[in-house]
Amino acid sequence: EKKEIPNLSIKNQSKKYIKEREYIQTILQPLEQVELNLNYLEILSNLNIETRYGRASQNEESLSLVFDIYNQHLKNPVVNQLLLQLKNNDSYTFLHSIDVFTLGTLFARHLRLPLLEVISLGYLFHDIGKSKIPHKLLNKPGKLTRIEYDVIKNHTFEGENILNDVGFEHISYFAGLHHERHDGSGYPNGLRGHEIPIEIEILHIIDTFSAITLERVYKLDKHSTDAM
Repeated sequence: EKKEIPNLSIKNQSKKYIKEREYIQTILQPLEQVELNLNYLEILSNLNIETRYGRASQNEESLSLVFDIYNQHLKNPVVNQLLLQLKNNDSYTFLHSIDVFTLGTLFARHLRLPLLEVISLGYLFHDIGKSKIPHKLLNKPGKLTRIEYDVIKNHTFEGENILNDVGFEHISYFAGLHHERHDGSGYPNGLRGHEIPIEIEILHIIDTFSAITLERVYKLDKHSTDAM
């Protein structure tokens, strides 16, 4: 059964904000951005953007726009809580999410896609489901067993559920579909071709580039030119 792709332009604001308030009241604890280290420029300094982003790292106007979008997102306490979940579970996934958010937003802006702020939020939390996956499994140096791989794959469902639960239904499909592939070989729904929205196609490219060029505990990073 093919999954229906949400229309980004359709928003149920009242339902969304009710869920956000409930989430804040029942889960969110007072947070300090100093503790979270959510300073965007500090995070970028750990991503070696001069080498990995090429010319994009020299475009002050574009980076300034992404910086403003990021800080605008941080005004929402739910965003802070979700970033905290990512960072506390796995520092690599946190850095990777910021990396994908930055590159994906730059790419989407270059293509003049509408609703850039919404798309950028989807990129930021595409891997939020990994906050439910054991840290040791995410960083296992050896080959995954079939069962372990199935657990990892489940992060798409976990991510979609997390975003729905906090009132972010309008971006939950980014978490649910970011492992779909153009040829139909992806998961969880085996979508192919035009069944996959362009913003998810972009996410696939950026997600792969980021994974290849960022160093992991079990592999060295690759130079951006080799990754391309």
